[in-house]
Amino acid sequence: MPLNRNNPTDKKSLAEFSSLVDFILPKGYIEFMSSSNGAEGQLSSTYFVLWPIEDLFSLNKEYHVDEFAPGFFIIGSDGGDTAFAIDKETGELYEMPFIGMSREEATLRAKDFSGLLETLER
Repeated sequence: MPLNRNNPTDKKSLAEFSSLVDFILPKGYIEFMSSSNGAEGQLSSTYFVLWPIEDLFSLNKEYHVDEFAPGFFIIGSDGGDTAFAIDKETGELYEMPFIGMSREEATLRAKDFSGLLETLER
């Protein structure tokens, strides 16, 4: 089943998000979000939910990411107990559990956004 993409992100929301981000975004992420404001679907054996841009800061706050996994910024999940996050220092993409969220529990999945999608499609 292909990834069901949302409508494109409006330019104002994308510009506002980009101006508020104080860390490295993965290569390809902004391009994807400009054509699809989030997405959801089954990629091989992994279900993938990419959160809409206007929800990112509030969801990271609700999940207390700065407290439990400092240095990460979550951009989506598997629809269950696994988060997909950006390493703020490198822009690389990691997978980690929501419960027990920490750098020690994080697993590198890809160096850029298209690499993450390719990894999840295997």
